[in-house]
Amino acid sequence: MIVVEGSFDPITESELCALKELHRAHHEDVFVQIREDGAVLGYPERMRLVQKAAAPYRHLQIIAGYEGKVIDFSSYAQDEKQVREGMFRKAAYGTRKTIFANGYYFQTAAEAMCSPHRYEHSIRVAETARLIAERQGVDPDKAYQAGMLHDITKAMSHEEGAHILTYYRPEWLAYSDKIWHSYTAVVWMKQNMDYYDDAILNAIEHHTLGDSHSRLALIIYIADKIEPGRGYDTSRHMQLAYHDLHACSELIHQESIEYRKNKEGVHE
Repeated sequence: MIVVEGSFDPITESELCALKELHRAHHEDVFVQIREDGAVLGYPERMRLVQKAAAPYRHLQIIAGYEGKVIDFSSYAQDEKQVREGMFRKAAYGTRKTIFANGYYFQTAAEAMCSPHRYEHSIRVAETARLIAERQGVDPDKAYQAGMLHDITKAMSHEEGAHILTYYRPEWLAYSDKIWHSYTAVVWMKQNMDYYDDAILNAIEHHTLGDSHSRLALIIYIADKIEPGRGYDTSRHMQLAYHDLHACSELIHQESIEYRKNKEGVHE
C-alpha cells in the first residue's frame, strides 16, 4: 500500500506529477494523506484542492487516519510556499480555478510581494472595497481580491518595471514611475499567477488614474484613496461612494489635483 503524506498547502503540479510517477513505477493505487496542522489554508479547503487535482486519476485516492509507513512529501514544501507567495501557476492543474474563485492565498501573496506598510494598506483597501461593493451590488469577493492585489508590484524595481512596459505598454513610460505598478501588476499576475479575470485585472490597471468606467474599477480607485489608514476623515467620501461611484470618483480626482497643486507644485 503506497501512502503519501504532506501538508499540500496547496497541492502543487510537481507533487501531482510525483504521485502519478509513483503509480507508474509500482502499478498500485497511491493514497494521499493530508496533515492537519501547521498549514495556512484550512484542512477542508486543502482536501478540496487535492480532490480537484486527483479527480481525473482513478489510481489517486485520499485517505485519513492511516498510521503505517508513509512517503513524506515535505521535500515539496518550497514549491507549496512559492504558490502561497503568488506563483499560482505552480499549483496543481485543476485547482487554480478553485483558488481564484475563493481567493485562497491572495493575502499571503500580497504579504510576500509587499512591504509591511504596503501590505497593511492592501488589507485596508480590500476591506474598504468590499464594503462599497456590498452597497453597490458589485461582487464583494472580486472587490476584496482586487483590493488585496492592487499594489502587488509596487516594490518592483524601476529597471524591471521599465523592462515590462517597454515590451507590453511602451506608452506608459511617459508616466511617472509611481504609477507603473498599475500595469506591471497585470503582467505579473498573468505570467506568475496564471490569472485572467478581466474585471479584476481592469480594476487593478486603472486604480491609480481612475480612468475606467467599470464599477469594480471605480470601487478600487476610491477604496485606494479613502481607506482608513490615509490619516484624514473620509466618512463623507464613503457615504458618497455608497450611493454614487462616479460622483465620489470625481470628488477624489478634484481633491487630488488640488493637493498636488498646493503641496507638490504639480499642475494637471
